[in-house]
Amino acid sequence: MNTALLVFGILALVAITVLCVTLAIVAVRALREMQRAVLTLEDVSSDVRDLKQRVLPVVDDVQSAMRNVAVSTATLRAITEDVRAMEQQVVSSLRPTVDDITSTLSGAVRTISSLIRMFRK
Repeated sequence: MNTALLVFGILALVAITVLCVTLAIVAVRALREMQRAVLTLEDVSSDVRDLKQRVLPVVDDVQSAMRNVAVSTATLRAITEDVRAMEQQVVSSLRPTVDDITSTLSGAVRTISSLIRMFRK
């Protein structure tokens, strides 16, 4: 056998061995990184689950409060409309009486003024 071929064969085997060792090291490191990533994802999943359990009651409370505000607003609107209707009723029922009283008082003031002017002369 030729020595050059033997040396090239040995070099090829050494290169393949180095390549295999490198691939094994890379595979071990990749496995560690994958395990670390899986642990991180599990922690994140646990944190999200805890956060969800804490946030859902708050969201329910906010929704309940918003419903209460909506009901209160509707009630206040109804009260305002009732007060406005009552005001209009009171004004419409008292206006003729107030107009009569003011016209009578106005006439009385004019009469008294006329009498005072008449007595001054």
